[in-house]
Amino acid sequence: MFRPTLLAAALALAAAPGHAQNTPLEGHWMALGDMLGLVPGNIEAMEIAGDQLSAQLWTQCTPPDCADPQASAEGQIRVDATTLQVEGTARYPADPGWAYLQLSGGAWSIIAQGRRLITMREATVNQQSVPLMRLWLQVAPEVPQQLADYLAAAQRDPAQALCAIVSLHGAEGEWPAFAAHLSALAAPMHDLARGTPQADPAAYGPEADAALQQLAHYVRSEDLPEGTVLVPEILYPLPEALAAEIADCNARLHGSGQGG
Repeated sequence: MFRPTLLAAALALAAAPGHAQNTPLEGHWMALGDMLGLVPGNIEAMEIAGDQLSAQLWTQCTPPDCADPQASAEGQIRVDATTLQVEGTARYPADPGWAYLQLSGGAWSIIAQGRRLITMREATVNQQSVPLMRLWLQVAPEVPQQLADYLAAAQRDPAQALCAIVSLHGAEGEWPAFAAHLSALAAPMHDLARGTPQADPAAYGPEADAALQQLAHYVRSEDLPEGTVLVPEILYPLPEALAAEIADCNARLHGSGQGG
């Protein structure tokens, strides 16, 4: 099964036959932080429909101070075989103070294959020229909001979760179960992130109640499925081999095997 770390993913995409072809990019995409660790913790959702792009940004937050996403970019997108450029209005919040998709300075170089898209370029951030590399994952439209609420309620840093989410997304046998996990917890995590949880968890319904109880077991490392270990960056159990790949990715990206 193809389960690359971030570096391996970039190299595999670059080496894959046809990686420079004009790959259709329509659909919903999600990115967390950036592959070089230069961008503050965040989740960005990007929708491409025809030649139009719109994006939303969730910045890292601490409950109960979390809020709905802010529109981050919108406009016309120009894509050729190897580049992507957005022409329109950047509407990023003052903090962290950068407009990722529409930073001045030209088009992004892209590598696209299947459900993954890498955007790369030099950019000016806080009056300094820095390299940026961002890996986008094609996901269902509801996933970014659900993941943002989940990580916020669990007090996890989106930047620290990057390796886990990218590796999970590449493990086709594991991603549907995690997406179902996020979906079952969507309502209580949304409320927890905003400091407005129901007094009785059962009020969220039997599916959410069961998922909350299961999550509590996971946090205590109880009743984990056989052959799995808890990945702390996302508080979710994964097969030992995949968890080891994530830990190796974290060590390369963050200098640590743990997400805090």
